[in-house]
Amino acid sequence: MQKINSEYGFNMNCCHVSYFKNGCVNLRLHDDNEDSLDSAEPICVVSIGVIRRVQFVDKNQESYKSSVLSLDPADSSIYIMKP
Repeated sequence: MQKINSEYGFNMNCCHVSYFKNGCVNLRLHDDNEDSLDSAEPICVVSIGVIRRVQFVDKNQESYKSSVLSLDPADSSIYIMKP
């Protein structure tokens, strides 16, 4: 994480790693609001395993059926969510 912080000028204190063993594994809708996260810093996500669609929805939505943004991160890819 130190390399990513210096390369992009961030001061992140957490990194989320997602491992998707197969096409049947997924995460439910959630909000990254853990106490350990600094809300002023971005979140770095490392995706490992099979490609799984990541969908971003408005906080007030209860369904993923109309996402604001969708990503398909490849194995060993990194994406960064700004605060």
